[in-house]
Amino acid sequence: MNTITAGTVIKSTWGYDQTNVDFYQVTKVQKGFAYLQPIGQEIVEQTGYLSERVVPNFVPCGKVMRRKVRNYGADDYVGISDYASGSVWNGTPVTQTHTH
Repeated sequence: MNTITAGTVIKSTWGYDQTNVDFYQVTKVQKGFAYLQPIGQEIVEQTGYLSERVVPNFVPCGKVMRRKVRNYGADDYVGISDYASGSVWNGTPVTQTHTH
């Protein structure tokens, strides 16, 4: 089980004709809810035309949000929006793509 605790980095990937990557750092967990601080990203590798691998840069870039911690099988996750969820980032760069 991936336990979501304060300091955990959450990764969310979403998109239709491209893959967007968002990172969040958990500031606290209280009564089954995680408080997520959106953080920026940095490119660590260009993998092709309009694609790269990214990691979090830990620079805050938005307001803290409160989300319910849920479980699917052996993994914890949080709902980010109606089109995206987030899970514990494993520490490796994540591929993102874009159309322009």
